[in-house]
Amino acid sequence: MNEKGYNGYENYETWAVSLWLNNEYGEYCHWTARAEEIKEDAEDEYEEGDTFTAEEVARGRLADEIKEAVEGGNPLADSASLYSDLMGKALGNVDWYEVAESFLEE
Repeated sequence: MNEKGYNGYENYETWAVSLWLNNEYGEYCHWTARAEEIKEDAEDEYEEGDTFTAEEVARGRLADEIKEAVEGGNPLADSASLYSDLMGKALGNVDWYEVAESFLEE
């Protein structure tokens, strides 16, 4: 473990999500392409004096999409059990902005 938390990420949960999304070829291709699209859209929409930079807007939008996709794919989301509670807690610990940033840096 290092100063950042876990393998350079905020925590284990963030690292695990990033690892899986970056190591599954289809997921990697999808999120890399979405990152580029979102980044271009944010840059096109940016105007001098906006509250957030284009980079911050892109990171927020991509983070929201990744979070929705991952949480939507949770097979335990609709059940009440020890395992669904633990999964929900783990996903709640993910730093989605950090995961998004890993794709925007590509």
